[in-house]
Amino acid sequence: MDDYKPLSKDELERGYFFLTHRDFFKKIFLWVAIGLLAILYAGLAFNVFRYLRAGSLDEAAMGISQNYNWAAYHQANKPQTIVVASPQYFSLGGQRYNLAALVENNNANWAIKKLDYTFVVNGQDISSQTSFLNPSEKKFLLVTGYEARAGLSKLEVKINNIDWYRIDNNFPDVNWDIKDVKFQAATRQTVAGEAVDVPARVTWQAQNLSLYNFWEVAWQVGLFQGDRLIGVAQINARDFLSLETRAMELVWLGDLSRVTRTDVYPVLNKLDRNNFKQLYVESQGSSDNGL
Repeated sequence: MDDYKPLSKDELERGYFFLTHRDFFKKIFLWVAIGLLAILYAGLAFNVFRYLRAGSLDEAAMGISQNYNWAAYHQANKPQTIVVASPQYFSLGGQRYNLAALVENNNANWAIKKLDYTFVVNGQDISSQTSFLNPSEKKFLLVTGYEARAGLSKLEVKINNIDWYRIDNNFPDVNWDIKDVKFQAATRQTVAGEAVDVPARVTWQAQNLSLYNFWEVAWQVGLFQGDRLIGVAQINARDFLSLETRAMELVWLGDLSRVTRTDVYPVLNKLDRNNFKQLYVESQGSSDNGL
């Protein structure tokens, strides 16, 4: 079959037009290309000029640093001063005393790796002690069994050398469930026909709500009459395992006034990896001694 079809008159006229105006179309294409290149080079020259006017990256960073109110930033983000209650002393008999000062760290994002505290008894410093504070933690600074042969009439506490630690994602998540806290006053009971003095005691249930096992956890107990602290003591619990619930008891041998409130504080340094039975590695470079 012959598929050949002759060109129409219109097709011949269009072909003839393009052939006779071929140089014209080439010029149009050339000018369009030149225009596009001109726009491209103009944009490049503008960006280079702007960069040269802006100066180096160091100069730009310096400009940002000079314009930003770093003093206000540091003031807003630095750790707030810990709260220290007036220190108190409690006679144990035989010229011995327990010395205590309740402290509180109100910073949710800062821990205290270490602080030094010194009780001042009757105007004289006694030996310095070292402690710590986890974020949002309250506990006692203690000296137990201090002997004051001349009696004790005045007590102060000094805190120095606070080493702050900014909390990061590597800080271990350790919480405690403390419930059924009960104070039982001293009583006199008859056992096998004989009268027996049963000392005062505090009992509670403590659960380790973490995935860590600990070699040792200390527990502090504060006894209050209203808002007035009337007694404080501390015991240690060995081998406290993850998710373990343990019945705790602390016996009080001294005389006590009427107790209206009992507070129990776990004492565990979350930054002391030597106390973790399973190795906990502290993130490098996370320590910060202030802003």
